[in-house]
Amino acid sequence: MPTSPDLYDLLGVERGADAATTKRAYRDLARQYHPDVTGGDPEKTERFKAISAAYEVLTDPARREQYDRYGTVGDEGAGFNGFGAEGFGDLGSILSSFFGFGGAGAAEPPGGPRAGQPLGVRVELTLEEVATGVDREIRFTRNGTCATCFGTGVGEGGQRVTCTTCAGRGVTTQTRRTIFGLASVQETCPSCRGEGETIDRPCTTCRGAGQTPETVTHTLEIAPGMLDGQTLRVAGAGHRGHRGGPNGDLHVQVRIKPHRVFQREGRDLACSHDISFAQAALGDEITVPGILEPQTMIVEPGTQSGKVVRLNGAGLPDPRQPERRGDQYVQLRVVTPTRLSAEEQELLHRFAELRGEHPSKPQERSFLDKIKDHFRS
Repeated sequence: MPTSPDLYDLLGVERGADAATTKRAYRDLARQYHPDVTGGDPEKTERFKAISAAYEVLTDPARREQYDRYGTVGDEGAGFNGFGAEGFGDLGSILSSFFGFGGAGAAEPPGGPRAGQPLGVRVELTLEEVATGVDREIRFTRNGTCATCFGTGVGEGGQRVTCTTCAGRGVTTQTRRTIFGLASVQETCPSCRGEGETIDRPCTTCRGAGQTPETVTHTLEIAPGMLDGQTLRVAGAGHRGHRGGPNGDLHVQVRIKPHRVFQREGRDLACSHDISFAQAALGDEITVPGILEPQTMIVEPGTQSGKVVRLNGAGLPDPRQPERRGDQYVQLRVVTPTRLSAEEQELLHRFAELRGEHPSKPQERSFLDKIKDHFRS
């Protein structure tokens, strides 16, 4: 039969330790072994369960007397050797019992757990990242649990006391004259901000708020095909909750950076590409930019400037079905040469004559005529 652990040894206090000494010992041990600190290490979690069970017994006068006399408390359904430690809350909730709003088995305080506020951030993606999806590491600042008071807002030697303004109700009642006569209006108490309690000695680090700014790094998995302005929700990554309340959510707005080549329309991409007069007239196989790799396309003979060619499946993926992709549209622009050699001019004139065209050759103008044209413009 295993030897029962000694409760006083678990807390590291003498048998005659008073309540304040026992609380201090438990607080120090909670800072070392609570799962919020250890990351859920199984061995340390079990140690903390034993510490919590010991604390529950030694802070209850009747149970402590029974333990001192018989070496057990004999609770029904208890944990190891007669006392249990199930259901411990988060670290801030546990440590709050040191500061005047409840110990083991106490009722929920007037200013109980509150959910954290949502937080919004923005992330920018390139169009290439939209095409492939990306794991993006983001850093942001949120309201975190104060490391000094562990979220209680109470300073050393302080405690929470019932608000004298609202008598612990969290609201005040004001009588106001309206067009219908006198009316009673309830408002959030300005002294305790609806919590029903105030702190006589606030924590000097967080000034009683229970929270301080913390910088967080989070890896965001962004699927392919995101739209500009689309918002992703990361549950529980927003501002920390108060007194054990759940964290708020993180809302990440995705913005797409402008691209030097492509315009986007949903899942489709559009770009323009220059071709020569000869390519437009005779046709050609050319390579044009693609979002991830160059694309090959055919220029049909006789292509006119401004013609749009569709490249099937060369666009962006559908975020709901990434295997389905949009198309890429290429507008072809025929570039007219601006400087021709004498031989090129002669060949073009010959080409025009073969087609029955007779463009006139521009006369050579004097330098003085060119100066006059410049000032007229």
